[in-house]
Amino acid sequence: MKKALTILIFLAFTIHSMSQVGIGTTSPAASAQLDVSSTKKGFLPPRMTSAQRDSISKPEFGLVIYNATSDNLQVYKKGTESLNINQSLWNMTNPAPAGVYQSFIATASGVLGSVDLVMQNPSSTLNSTVYVRIYAGAGISGTLLATSQIVTPTNGYDWNKFTFLGPGYATLTSGQTYTILLTPIGSFDRYTWIGIASDVYANGQAGFPGSGFYQPYDLPFKTYLSAPSWVNL
Repeated sequence: MKKALTILIFLAFTIHSMSQVGIGTTSPAASAQLDVSSTKKGFLPPRMTSAQRDSISKPEFGLVIYNATSDNLQVYKKGTESLNINQSLWNMTNPAPAGVYQSFIATASGVLGSVDLVMQNPSSTLNSTVYVRIYAGAGISGTLLATSQIVTPTNGYDWNKFTFLGPGYATLTSGQTYTILLTPIGSFDRYTWIGIASDVYANGQAGFPGSGFYQPYDLPFKTYLSAPSWVNL
């Protein structure tokens, strides 16, 4: 028993320490983490019904399954990017415990499936949690259209995705103004939506609840129309 356990631990360590894995080949492709090679057998992904697929909690984009109900190989994809305000001048990093927001003008019509924000989680325990709300109009006095799922921002500076799971999706109309509001959960949560200390986006502004728009600042963001969905390959 001890011998078998030792072998299992050794194999687990070996697989974990390898930079690439080749199955059926001793020379996996340089760009592949896993390279499966065979002239007689295929790759068999997890097989499940549509109901079982839909019960997967928060599937990662790129997840692949075989849908036995529809008889299709499927991948989970995000919506189409419609607006990308991405600047390298991320130079405003003050935490905003009451929230922070950014207005924008929609460049296309459709259902807003998700937004990406550049954030930092300054907590050493990574327990800061936030969520996003979408309002009609400039500022947060308009109609609340949609609320995202709760997200724990990554440690350090990086893009974080906020997905709107419904049933209350925001349907955007091209040319109309909307506002993204980022809000922390709990008074002790700390986070940062990284800002730009200049007016790099002419069709919107950054602001803070209770004090209004903060000129001439903007906050980098990306919007994706249409909700994330399973797509046939």
